[in-house]
Amino acid sequence: MADKKKQHYVPRFYLKLFSILPKKTQLKIYNKSNNTIIPQGPLKTQAYENYFYDKKPEIENSFAELEAKSANILKEIIRTQNLPNKKEEDYVTLWFFTLVQAARTKFMAISMDNMMNNLFDTVSKHDKNLKNALENTTFNQQNTALLNLKFLLKSIHKAFDLEGKLIVNETQKPFITSDNPVMKYNQFLERKAHPSGRTGLSSKGLQIFYPINPKVLLMLFDSKVYKVGNRKQKTIYTKEEKDIESLNLLQFINSDKVVFSNDQASDIYLKKLYTRSKKFCDAPRIAGNETKTKNIEENTHSVLISQWSKEIEINLKLSFVKETTYAKKYELTGYLAEIRNDDRPPIK
Repeated sequence: MADKKKQHYVPRFYLKLFSILPKKTQLKIYNKSNNTIIPQGPLKTQAYENYFYDKKPEIENSFAELEAKSANILKEIIRTQNLPNKKEEDYVTLWFFTLVQAARTKFMAISMDNMMNNLFDTVSKHDKNLKNALENTTFNQQNTALLNLKFLLKSIHKAFDLEGKLIVNETQKPFITSDNPVMKYNQFLERKAHPSGRTGLSSKGLQIFYPINPKVLLMLFDSKVYKVGNRKQKTIYTKEEKDIESLNLLQFINSDKVVFSNDQASDIYLKKLYTRSKKFCDAPRIAGNETKTKNIEENTHSVLISQWSKEIEINLKLSFVKETTYAKKYELTGYLAEIRNDDRPPIK
């Protein structure tokens, strides 16, 4: 059995969809850590680590099966500029592949480690004994990427109510991608200034953007909150360069270390996006905290710790996205999370 040592967290078949023609073995690479551009970098050495998920081959074998099916689906989407029918197996596979991709990257693994360390730091502030025990200690969960995937599998069903549409780019500016390609956003809760996590799988107003190639992007969204193009349109065509630039800026911010494109993206254009992204990338991305203390009895108290990842905020505006009448009239419930299809009474 072949060794599954080199484990890609962004599939090679996917990166080929953004590669430089005709050989499809190279990408234009923007390295954010040193602000340099590699005009033609080798595709096969991108977005992988040795034994990133596990030394056992089962995980890689499962990914290989999912990627083989997904590769054919994405090629057909690019060819036809149409999504699979909701009643088809390919539809479910596409949703599953997209959500798995969002959870499987190195950036998401690092975010999980940061969240755990942030949580223990917060807890230790309220317990001197724990603080002394944890002093100078850093938690690093083994196989964090695998842990992320386990969490995803327990909650992935919550995202299958999201509507899906294709966005076709008819401008001269290509969609770009990265080592963390699936972007989550929430224009609705950003406008509402909702303070805590906005991009959980069950969040009201959730949006997910996944570029499939330089001309086609998959958008998943809460259809009760957003109207994307006309109701009956499954494919939206945009000639607005501002749409493409906004989504590419979001991709730059969402990325970890590197951004990928074909040679249609000029060096000047990529540097412009990098410069704009800097003020967002340099902002804290570790989870936020909220603590509430309540006295139980003399010399004792309880602390509620709420934690969430800090959201990207760029005041995103897209010409093809409008809020529904329901969204415009909606009043926040007062809970830390605004949930789709929520039947909880508002907090008075």
